[in-house]
Amino acid sequence: MLSRVAENLYWMARYVERAENTARMVSVNGHLQLDLPARAKTGWEPLVEI
Repeated sequence: MLSRVAENLYWMARYVERAENTARMVSVNGHLQLDLPARAKTGWEPLVEI
């Protein structure tokens, strides 16, 4: 395998892992929002701060 191809695969895997982690955080935040009382005023700010 060419070193260029190996390096590209490495970086692609890192970006996929980052995207997976971001999607997981968005999903968890969405589920937590559903469990809060209707009067609670929280938004996506805590997630954006991460």
